[in-house]
Amino acid sequence: MNFADSLKRIQACSGWTQTELAAQLGVSFATVNSWINERSKPRARRKNQIAQLLAHICGTGSLDADYHAMILEKAAGLNWDINATVSDRTAYEQLLTKFTYHTNAIEGSTMTLADVEGLLLHDTLLANRTLAEQTEARNHRAAFEWMVSESMNETFQIDSDFICGLHLRLMTSLISDAGRYRNHPVRIAKSKTVTVNPLSVPRKLDALLTAQVEPITIKGLARFHAEFEQIHPFSDGNGRVGRLLMFAQASAANLFPPLVQNERSSAYYTYLEMAQVKGDYSFLETFIAESMIAARELLGAS
Repeated sequence: MNFADSLKRIQACSGWTQTELAAQLGVSFATVNSWINERSKPRARRKNQIAQLLAHICGTGSLDADYHAMILEKAAGLNWDINATVSDRTAYEQLLTKFTYHTNAIEGSTMTLADVEGLLLHDTLLANRTLAEQTEARNHRAAFEWMVSESMNETFQIDSDFICGLHLRLMTSLISDAGRYRNHPVRIAKSKTVTVNPLSVPRKLDALLTAQVEPITIKGLARFHAEFEQIHPFSDGNGRVGRLLMFAQASAANLFPPLVQNERSSAYYTYLEMAQVKGDYSFLETFIAESMIAARELLGAS
C-alpha cells in the first residue's frame, strides 16, 4: 500500500475529512490533498508518521512486546476516582457527552459531539437528526447515569440483573425485547466471530460472570469484553452494553474507564475479532490501555 492509499484508508476507517486528517498529521490541507492525489510525495519522516497513524486508526497485525508492557503499566497507573468526577459537574458532563457520542457513533449515529451536548445538556431540539438517533442518545444518558449511581454503591456487583438493566435503559422504545436475552441466532456483521446459540446465552453469561477475577486488571477487561461480545446476549445493543460494562468494571477497580473512540472503531473491531477467533488478547489489551489514556486526555484529567 503506497502513501496515497494509506491516507485514503485512514480516511475510510476514521471518517475524517482531509482537513481533519491534515490536522492529525500536523500539515496543511493543501499538503494532504496533494499527497492523496499523488501530485507530491511526503518525505521519509512523514511516510513513517502516516504508517503509524494507519496502524493506530485501522489496526495492525504487529505488536511490540515492550510497547505492550509499557502501555499497560502506564494505563494501570492512572488516577481515577469516580466520586470526585461525579461531584465535579463540568467533568461529569464531559464524561457523559463524550462517552455517549463515541459509543453511538460507533454504531452508526450521525450526531456530532455538539449535537449530543446540546441534546443531553440543554434539551436542544435537533431538527436535522432522526428521532431514533436522539432516542439512542437520551437512552444512553439514562443507562450511563444509572450505571454510575449503581457503581458508586459499596455492594455493587456486575451480575445478570445489572446487565439486563443496562440493556433495558439503552434500548427501551428502540426494540421490542429491551432488557431480555435474544431468542434467535445472530451474526456479527463483517466478522468471522461465531456467536453462541441463543439457548446457551444464559448459561454462557453466568459462566463468564462467575469466572470474573478480582481485582479487575486491563487484561481481565479485555478478556471479559471479548467473551461478552461473542456471547452477544441481546438482539441489538451488545456493543453499547459491553462498553458500559468496561466502564463499570474499570471504575470499580479504580482504573480509568476506557473510551473507545469512533475514529478507532476499525482497530477496535479488528482486535476484538483477533481475541475471539484466534485467542490473542494482547492487541485488545493494548487498545484498551490506549483508550484509557485517551479518555484521560480527552476529559482533561490530571
